[in-house]
Amino acid sequence: MQKISLGFAILTSILLIIFLMQPIAQLSSVKGNPIPTSPIIVIASPESYEKGKIYQETTVHVAVLVVQSSQSPKITDISYSLDGEAKMPLNLSYQTAFGKAGYNGTGTMGNLTNGYHSLTAYALDTQSKVISISTTFLVNTTFSYPKFLLSPMNTSYSKNEVQLIYTTGSAIRPEVYYRLDDYADSVGGIVLTYNITLSGLSDGQHKVTIKAENVFENYSENTVYFEVNTAKPEHPLALGNQTIALGIAVAVIVVVVVIAVIFYRTRKKV
Repeated sequence: MQKISLGFAILTSILLIIFLMQPIAQLSSVKGNPIPTSPIIVIASPESYEKGKIYQETTVHVAVLVVQSSQSPKITDISYSLDGEAKMPLNLSYQTAFGKAGYNGTGTMGNLTNGYHSLTAYALDTQSKVISISTTFLVNTTFSYPKFLLSPMNTSYSKNEVQLIYTTGSAIRPEVYYRLDDYADSVGGIVLTYNITLSGLSDGQHKVTIKAENVFENYSENTVYFEVNTAKPEHPLALGNQTIALGIAVAVIVVVVVIAVIFYRTRKKV
């Protein structure tokens, strides 16, 4: 089992404290007795695919919360089973508040394959009583959040400003960021709320990257390379056409003059 990150451990601890502050009757739907003898078990992570969550990595954190009366038998072990395999122990921590006891089981699953996975969490107390809960989650490392970058395109532009136009193909509007020539890499990108114009672009090659991330932390990126060349005429043949036209005009004038001279000399001899 891999070690969990400090940030994830802090997050699960905060979740446990929130559960301890709420009346257990609200968590268990038990009425009349504010502190039921039966413990409440919750899988905080992984989240069910029914909530719209798609895991895009092969490593997923596990967090199981158990809340019960502080007078109830203590929980001695929290474990999980993935896809019906053998149980795996989780790191166990313990907190008490407001007459309730909270237990936090955390760990990490690795080398997950793409597809749906079932996870069952178990909690064992000192009287050998076991409670459990199950969930199904989805892993898809090839998932790409629906989004399309319409402009700029992979081409050359003769002006130093280009429109940045995008659209998202989801009913849930994601957070959208962009980076121009990687200048905003350190902060993840500049937030986009609507289409904009990239102005003041210098001549040469440029790169723009757009990233979309929704409320379930599903994301995708798209990068486009383009060129700005303000010295390039809008119509490459324009200068050549003007030269040809001028040459034809001069030739016509010369022919007219020659004909006029010949005609004048012929009349003079007569």
